Amino acid sequence: MKKESKKDSTTKSVEKLLIIALVIAIISPWVLTREAIFKVLDLSGKGEIGDVIGGLTAPVINIVAAYLVYLAFKEQKKANDTQLEAIDQE
Repeated sequence: MKKESKKDSTTKSVEKLLIIALVIAIISPWVLTREAIFKVLDLSGKGEIGDVIGGLTAPVINIVAAYLVYLAFKEQKKANDTQLEAIDQE
């Protein structure tokens, strides 16, 4: 029962992380193309806007991807351990 609740909490945290990353990726183009309150934060005149948006959102997407790869490797290790236990019992 503890494993199920732990898995559910991991799944929920991954879902929340993906939703947050998706919202950031969708909203950031709109936010970054507006004039800023402070001149230091004004990105509207910084070359190609696609480069700016890609440069600012890519790290967020890459962090999410790295976390998902970590979770996949962790689950794969669990599956391998389960298979080894099954082989040892035979």
